[in-house]
Amino acid sequence: MRSSRQRSHRTLVLAAIAATTAVILSACASASSGAPAGKAATGPTTITIALPVDAPSQAPVYLASKLGYFQQEGIDAHIIVLSSDTAADSAMIAGSVQYTSVNAVALITAAEKGVPTQDICTEYDGPEYALAVSPATLASSHASSGMATGALLRALHGTKVGIVGTAVSAPGLILTGLLKEEGLPADWLSLVDITQSGLAAAYAHGEVGAVFDDQPVPDQVVDQGGGKVVFDTDQIGSLAQVPWEGILGMRSYVSGNARVDKAVCAAIAEADNYLLKDPATASNDLAHSFGAISPALIAQTIQSRKWAPGAGMTATAWTNAAKVLAGLGLVKQPSPAVLNGAFSTAYLPAGGSA
Repeated sequence: MRSSRQRSHRTLVLAAIAATTAVILSACASASSGAPAGKAATGPTTITIALPVDAPSQAPVYLASKLGYFQQEGIDAHIIVLSSDTAADSAMIAGSVQYTSVNAVALITAAEKGVPTQDICTEYDGPEYALAVSPATLASSHASSGMATGALLRALHGTKVGIVGTAVSAPGLILTGLLKEEGLPADWLSLVDITQSGLAAAYAHGEVGAVFDDQPVPDQVVDQGGGKVVFDTDQIGSLAQVPWEGILGMRSYVSGNARVDKAVCAAIAEADNYLLKDPATASNDLAHSFGAISPALIAQTIQSRKWAPGAGMTATAWTNAAKVLAGLGLVKQPSPAVLNGAFSTAYLPAGGSA
């Protein structure tokens, strides 16, 4: 159905491409600009991975780079951080980068719209989004962490909630999906697009009354600005088994570069397994990798995240994930053909799809 939402999505993508082109070209000066990554006779294959945030949720990519897992697989990985999921995805669609990291909602939504992308391995299962509410908003709304989700959302009517991206980004879709599930209109909350680096300041200065973001950002803004985390997605048990964040490429690139795909997935698998086996040491390795996020919050996030063993995923997991996400109103239920095209287990290390 060619709705105004679809047209606005295309407009958003084009705008994001235009807005990020200068940043991408500068960051990718030494990488391929749209052409498939090639391997010199005596050197590694150079690729660029665009990330939507600079945060512990991207620990597998950072560890794979820092600990040499990419290098041992013959990959010279350049990592750039853009402003949001939309910007990172747009860079990949434009051909400026080879891979990005994307969540299940964005992946299935893109697949349903006919965007030819493909997830090749998983970083972690289940989202870790949480809602931090400022002291002033807690006082005026009488919201509390002990409330049922529906009662909490009703209490927060009209609250300005800072998110990274728009209503069609992951946090926006999760919130609007929760509102829909509770029978509330999509505009019940006022979603405010703020860069991740600006969330804490906007919260502390009262520009927004709440922040909804991937952990540890909500804990971070509470540490700096007071208030309380009153909701997190762990309260929705069905989301825990969703292959949530994965490595994504354009299908045309993925299908033509199987060796590179397998190498990238092998490196991410090594990092995931390391995070599972020794989270304390992995936290130390990343203690100063994420700007203003304290080592304690980095360690807390790494300990709590459901890292995917061997970067693995299965067709069954994706089928179940689509049903869960559609049931929550986060995506439209895709056809089997559309869903199967959105991911591939062909590039996983041995045992990764078991």
